[in-house]
Amino acid sequence: MTRIKAWSRAVGHDHEMEQTTQSAHELMLASLEAVAAADVDLVPRFFARFYGAHPQDRAMFHNPGSSHGAMVNEIMDTLLALASGEEWVELMLRNQVRTHHDHGDIPLDRYAQALDLFLDVLADAAGPAWTADCQHAWRAQADRMMAIITRWY
Repeated sequence: MTRIKAWSRAVGHDHEMEQTTQSAHELMLASLEAVAAADVDLVPRFFARFYGAHPQDRAMFHNPGSSHGAMVNEIMDTLLALASGEEWVELMLRNQVRTHHDHGDIPLDRYAQALDLFLDVLADAAGPAWTADCQHAWRAQADRMMAIITRWY
């Protein structure tokens, strides 16, 4: 949650700007501002739903107090980095895929399910501030992220 609030304070962009002129990155940051304003912690919401759908995966998280927040933050950071054109994303995702193989047999579709779940939790947390443009911006980056994961899986 602290990271979302920090982004919200750092962005400081004009909320009156029409969404059609905003970049995907700006739309994504605006939705995070809404989550911060609602004071919602995405991590417990994400993992309640994740374990609800995949209770067998709980055993793969050896240090949940650390790994839960890290996973949600890495998803968010990577999606934002893709939207802003960061060059490190491909290498980092390749390394993440390799590292995740050490945690067990994670099916490829589990990555897609986790990204979908993240977007659902984010949309719920953002509430009425979540627009079709926000959905499109986040979805486009999630699709790009999944394509990279698939390439290295």
